[in-house]
Amino acid sequence: MNDKKDFRFDQKAAKYDDSYEGKLSEKFYTLVTENIQLTDGMEVLEMGCGTGTILHRL
Repeated sequence: MNDKKDFRFDQKAAKYDDSYEGKLSEKFYTLVTENIQLTDGMEVLEMGCGTGTILHRL
């Protein structure tokens, strides 16, 4: 997998959160969830990035 076009997230998704990249993403997820305030009636647009961990937290 020397070329970025060879990256197939659909094949890596099941293990992504436990991978090196997933653990780096954890810091971003924490930063976002600690600094966003959602109230009843607000909507969140999921852009299909990652495994849905951040959407689940929100």
